[in-house]
Amino acid sequence: MLSFYAFQNMPLADANALSFTRTLWIVVLAGVFLRETVGPLRIGATLVGFGGVLIMLAPKLSGGLEFGLPGLAMLASSLLLALSILGIKSISHDTSPTVMMVWSAGLGLIFSIPGAMLTWRVPAPADLALLSLMGMLASATLAFYIKGIQIGDAAAMAPVDYSRLVLAVLFGFVLFGELPSLWTVAGALVVVASTLLITWREHHVARRALQGRSHE
Repeated sequence: MLSFYAFQNMPLADANALSFTRTLWIVVLAGVFLRETVGPLRIGATLVGFGGVLIMLAPKLSGGLEFGLPGLAMLASSLLLALSILGIKSISHDTSPTVMMVWSAGLGLIFSIPGAMLTWRVPAPADLALLSLMGMLASATLAFYIKGIQIGDAAAMAPVDYSRLVLAVLFGFVLFGELPSLWTVAGALVVVASTLLITWREHHVARRALQGRSHE
């Protein structure tokens, strides 16, 4: 719901750029909840990444709270998504993607009902078709994402994920005439660089640990 609000009130490229902060949140949350060791490199890369977020948000926050709320909503959405990813990782070894999707959809429906009742209106046929298409695409996205987490290599998946930013800029321009600001581009580059560094480091540490176990 937070991400819907952000996408409604922000350019697509800006909202997508902020969504990449979930990797930074995962580093913090893994250290707090999973008791993982967080070294100086990860701490430094995380701080630099959040610095990139401040670069993206700076002109919006300086323009007033109403411009900052969508950005803050997307940051909160990324935090909650990071928690979800940690949950998926912790149960993916003995829980099928279908079971996780059913729980996600069912609980999502339940939590959405109160807000929907306050603003409900019967959708027009065209709106209903678009909403149905959006629901099907979202379900497919979740299925592919869960499967990717289960079988994919993090170092290989991270660069592919950043294609979303390119697509967001493209669709934002073609459909809505939006172009990202220089602040967004600069901040996004900082966030992308820091998260790629974290991903590469995690991959390197995991590979080194696997090699160590194979030698034992």
